[in-house]
Amino acid sequence: MRKSDKWRIWFQASGELTPDGQALILGWARRGLIDEQIAANMAISLSTLKNWKRKHPSFFNALRIGKDVADYMVENALFKRALEGDTTAMIFWLKNRRPKEYRDKHEIEQNGTMNLVYSDVAILDDGTDSNGETETDAGNVDTETV
Repeated sequence: MRKSDKWRIWFQASGELTPDGQALILGWARRGLIDEQIAANMAISLSTLKNWKRKHPSFFNALRIGKDVADYMVENALFKRALEGDTTAMIFWLKNRRPKEYRDKHEIEQNGTMNLVYSDVAILDDGTDSNGETETDAGNVDTETV
């Protein structure tokens, strides 16, 4: 079969997916295969798959519907686990559903000046510094405004 005739396996003359083609595409997408894996199963390149998604609405919709079904199934399973008290599922759900409130990284903006205190004296385990003074003594401490 010529390379240019591969589309005939998957599409009818009207440009719609064949019933068998639609069943396979839906099934692969529903099982969680990504576009690269689906293209390999179809024996086509990824660029051809992308072209067909643009050119054939039935192909695009079969991929989208299959992937949506898989995503909903995972979402429902995760939600069920969160309701059952699975703290990992709860954390994952909240971080994705409410990222502003539950993300790990928080942006903090500060304006103005900040005073930094630094010392060239180490505090030892017994509460004295390397000069033999206690922490309450005013040793060699400098301050600087940044």
